[in-house]
Amino acid sequence: MERFDFLQVFSLVHKFSYARVFSNVERADIALKALTLMERFGAVHPIAEQMVEVLQESGLQTKTKFNSEWLTRAKDIVKVPEYLYELALTDAPEKSVLFEEFVPLCQQRFIAGDFKMLSYYVTRMSRMAQFMNHSTSAEQFGANRYFEFLLYQLICTLYGLIWELPSFTSTSASSEVNAEEKLLLLDKRISLYHSRSVHLLKSLPEQPLHVVSKVEFEFGCYKIAKFLLAIAKFKMNQFVAFADEFDLLYTSFDTVEFLNLQRELLLMYSVACMASKPFKELTFNANESIVELFTNTSDLVSTFYDIMYGLSKAEFAHVKSLMSKQVVEAADAEISYLLPQKDEGFWEYLVDLLDLKVFLLIMSITRRIPRTTMVRRLGYIECSQKQCSRVSDKLLVLMSVLQLSQVNITFDRENDEFCNDPLNDDTRLQHVVQQIDQIDHLTRAEAAGQLLKAKLVALYM
Repeated sequence: MERFDFLQVFSLVHKFSYARVFSNVERADIALKALTLMERFGAVHPIAEQMVEVLQESGLQTKTKFNSEWLTRAKDIVKVPEYLYELALTDAPEKSVLFEEFVPLCQQRFIAGDFKMLSYYVTRMSRMAQFMNHSTSAEQFGANRYFEFLLYQLICTLYGLIWELPSFTSTSASSEVNAEEKLLLLDKRISLYHSRSVHLLKSLPEQPLHVVSKVEFEFGCYKIAKFLLAIAKFKMNQFVAFADEFDLLYTSFDTVEFLNLQRELLLMYSVACMASKPFKELTFNANESIVELFTNTSDLVSTFYDIMYGLSKAEFAHVKSLMSKQVVEAADAEISYLLPQKDEGFWEYLVDLLDLKVFLLIMSITRRIPRTTMVRRLGYIECSQKQCSRVSDKLLVLMSVLQLSQVNITFDRENDEFCNDPLNDDTRLQHVVQQIDQIDHLTRAEAAGQLLKAKLVALYM
C-alpha cells in the first residue's frame, strides 16, 4: 500500500508549522521527510520553500539534494506531466490505463493542496470509468478497482474539508456542510459495496496469485477508507461514533502504520472516550490490547492514557495537572487539524465538558456542597478567586441550560452552596428525558448530548 504514502505529507506539514513545539533539529527532520515524499511523487506543497530554508539553517541541506535549485526544478517538472495526464485522461479507453494516469495526478494535486482540481479529476474519473457496484467473481472484483476509486474520492472530500488552502479555494459554512453530506454518502457506498463483496474472500485459495494480489489490495483500500471515515466522524463532532468505529478497527492498526497515523488515532480515541464514556470505563480493563497500544508508544499518548486513568479513579486534581499547557500544545501539534471547531478553543471545551461530568457525578451523591469546595473537587486545588468564579459561573450557566432546578439541583446564593434536594424517581426521569437535548445549545457536540443524556438518566432513574 506504499502508493498511499503521499497522505503523510499533510500531517508532516502540520507538525512543521508548530515551531514552538518542535526544536529546529526536529523541524529539519520533519522537513526532510516531507520533501522526500514530494520528490518521490513529483509534486510540491506551498510550504516546501520554508522547509528548504529550515534545512539550510540546520546544516542538513549540504547533506541532501533539497535546495533552492531543486525547488525550482521540482516546480517546473510538475507542469509538463500534468498537461500530458490531461490528454491521456481524455483519450484512454481502458480502465487500467485510466488509473495509470489518474493515480499520479491525484497524488500530485493532493500534495499541492489543490483540492478544487483534485475534485475535478475525481469527478471526471467517475464519469469515464465504468465501476460496477457488484462483482460476481474475485477476478472481476479485482479488475473493477471500485474500492480504490472510492478511497481517492474519500481522500479528496475529507482532506479537502480539513485542508482547503486559500490560494486554491475558499472555505464557507455551506461548503463544509456539503462536504459532510458527501462523507456520509461515501460511508454508505463503501459499506454497501463491502457487504456485497466480502464473500469473495472465501474463494481466494482457489485463485491465481495475480488475482489474489488485486483482491487483497482492494480490501486494503477498504480498511484505509474505514479509518479515514472514522477520522471524518471525529472531525464532525461524532465522538461516540468514532469511538465505536475505533473499537472495531484497532485490531487492523497495522493497516495505517505506513501512513504514520497511529499517534493521531490514539490521541483522538482518548479524547472521544473522555467525552463520551463513563469515567469508570476509561481504564479499559476488559481490553488489554488497547491498553498496550497506549502504553507502548510515545510519552504524549501515554500521558493521555494517564489522564483517562486519573478520571477513572476520580483523581481530578491530578488530571488537571496532567493537562498542562505544554501537553495541550504538544497535542495540538499532532491533531489540531483533526479537531472539531469550537468558538473558545477545543481544549477549553473539553475541560468544560469534563468539569460538567464531574459536577453531575458529585451532585448525584451529595445534598449540599459549598461553591469553593465544589471547585476544588473539580480539581482546581490552587486557583485564584477569579478562576474560581469563572468555573462556578460556567456551572451555573449549565444548570440553567439543563433546567436542573426542575429536579431540585439548585444554587443557594445566600449560603453559597450547590444543593440537591430529592425528588421522586418518576419526576426526575420525566424531566431528564424532556430537557437533556437542550445541552446542544451550549456544547453543540453530538457526543456531549448523548453522554449527558445517558449520564443523567443513569443518575436519576
